Amino acid sequence: MISYLEIAGKRYPMSFSLGAQKAIVARYGGMECLGDLRSRGLDEQDMDMLIWMTELLIAQGCAYKNYFEKDIPAPKDAPVDADGKWIPLPAEAIEVGITELGGLAVLVKSILQCIGISKKQEVEAEPVEGTVKNAETTQGR
Repeated sequence: MISYLEIAGKRYPMSFSLGAQKAIVARYGGMECLGDLRSRGLDEQDMDMLIWMTELLIAQGCAYKNYFEKDIPAPKDAPVDADGKWIPLPAEAIEVGITELGGLAVLVKSILQCIGISKKQEVEAEPVEGTVKNAETTQGR
């Protein structure tokens, strides 16, 4: 599922994909790093984490759009190039583009919203005929 964050008049897609989860676990050891960000004062390390996560989630959102929605026309406020390819935003541009007071609170809210939307995603799966039988057969060997 995709959520959006507006920066400098453009709406950037964000996705809490498996790739994003792997990168967060590799860098921070898990999602506990987000902890109680809403209720505590943020230090420079927290700011760096929020900017890095925003960059990551936007990159994953753009990748999703480029892989799975490339045939869907992008809205006027979409960050796309002349060929219609979604362009992710680097950390430096996020730092420059978030200018309003409370910008970090916007990033926290956007990240948590992105994660929350992804958790609500429904996955439909149908059993493949013979799968259970094959699993039982191989266990007995």
